[in-house]
Amino acid sequence: MSLLEFLSQAFIDFFGITQPDEKAKKRATLFICALLSLLVLIPGLVLWIIYTRSH
Repeated sequence: MSLLEFLSQAFIDFFGITQPDEKAKKRATLFICALLSLLVLIPGLVLWIIYTRSH
């Protein structure tokens, strides 16, 4: 199990989402990891912009 699969499986289990079948599992993994990445990147970018504008 790759790290991406582990993260998506943990997300699915934590939020109680219906388990995808094997065919949709790869697509669900990529989608969930993309969303989680955006949740980290967007606030980081906003904080970086605020920091650089204030100095």
